[in-house]
Amino acid sequence: MTGARSTARPRVAPVLAALVVGVSLLAGCSGGSGGASVKGATTTKPTSTAKPNDTAKPGDTAKPGDTAKDPAAPGPYQVGHHQQVFADPAHDGRQLTTSVWYPVDPATTGTPGHYDLMGFPVDSFGPMLDSAPAAKGRFPLVMFSHGQGGLRVQSTFLNEALARHGFVVVSAEHLGDSMLGSLTGAPPLTLEEVRTRRVDQARFLIDSMLATDDDGTAPWSGHVDRERIGASGHSLGGFTALGEAIGTSADSGARPGDPRVRAVAAYAPGPDGSVDPQALGRMTLPLLVMAGTEDYQIKPGSDRTWEASGSPHKYRVDLQGAGHDSFTILCEADKYLTDPSIPANITKVLQMTNAERCGANAPTMPDAQAQRLTVGYTVAFFTEFLLGDHRYAGLLAGNGNGNGGDGATATDGATVFDNDRPPPTTTTVPPSIAEEGPQLAPPAGVTQPPVMD
Repeated sequence: MTGARSTARPRVAPVLAALVVGVSLLAGCSGGSGGASVKGATTTKPTSTAKPNDTAKPGDTAKPGDTAKDPAAPGPYQVGHHQQVFADPAHDGRQLTTSVWYPVDPATTGTPGHYDLMGFPVDSFGPMLDSAPAAKGRFPLVMFSHGQGGLRVQSTFLNEALARHGFVVVSAEHLGDSMLGSLTGAPPLTLEEVRTRRVDQARFLIDSMLATDDDGTAPWSGHVDRERIGASGHSLGGFTALGEAIGTSADSGARPGDPRVRAVAAYAPGPDGSVDPQALGRMTLPLLVMAGTEDYQIKPGSDRTWEASGSPHKYRVDLQGAGHDSFTILCEADKYLTDPSIPANITKVLQMTNAERCGANAPTMPDAQAQRLTVGYTVAFFTEFLLGDHRYAGLLAGNGNGNGGDGATATDGATVFDNDRPPPTTTTVPPSIAEEGPQLAPPAGVTQPPVMD
């Protein structure tokens, strides 16, 4: 195991982290109607607010009139980060370069952390400590899968925020399907190979995190709650998370679902053949689907995924005016386009993706607003379904923004749909979500960048 490497070279702020989405979303992922305000939302909470070392208890109830702290605001912990290489002896010793974020006691001091990508130190989204000891207690584990051709740090704003709120998050560069692999000349995989290997790697990540929790070799050892595991991902990574949780189709190896996973959050997932449609129809795990209304190619597929799920606890949050990359930090790299410390091949990719998806071509919703909403609803979702803490239940139901989960749009640009209903008495197998189906037409004068499955 290796920690994040410090160097004397100039720091490249979230530039390379943003690149994840660059190639990831040029190669992108695969692709309702209807959002809610996290900021200022009035919801309910338990009798006491979260403090470091507190553990929410299943069955906690909220009292009428209580106001929960905004889930998009910084949580009570500091963020620890550790770069780890996991070698899988069952698959020719393949090595996954991994970032792990975890809660650190707020009184802890240490070395400010950064991300090491191909020898270049990349600033974190917020304050972060390098390989610091984890806070006391055990915390839920969330696996995050990046978009196709992306990087493990494409959504640092989200994964760092989850750590602040008391979650351990792990994300790896998917072998055969990451920007780092393409920049180092690694041979690309076919889409079928990508789909199969991604789910295998997601499961291996969970296995490895639990193994290091037991063996005492990592900063988070002894601090992972193995009974509370979630899966998440963006674009094609959203389907990696679903495939890991509920199983893959015959075309993707017919892997069974992982019973350890208790909840799934998917950001801008689209039609993809890797998820077993019958398993999706029988799905009982809680599901959160978030998508942007200006993601014209992918949004209809995201809606169909939500509709096809049989989950009795499924939530859809549409961000009005957000795009496919609004769940990443791609467009924050524009000020680094002329940074001489960035290799020319990376700069070329950055310039291309920035021109197609940022600046004049950026979606209507500002990135900061989309990121805040993404953090707020994700923290609320995993707090509810991994911790059993109901303090944000009102927000998930749409009550936090006054729309009651009925698809009315709130002033902050989020539209919430919920479907808390009893499981169906009979299972109807939905049409295959691999079918493209209709796509939204962009407004006149708007050119949608190509997104490849």
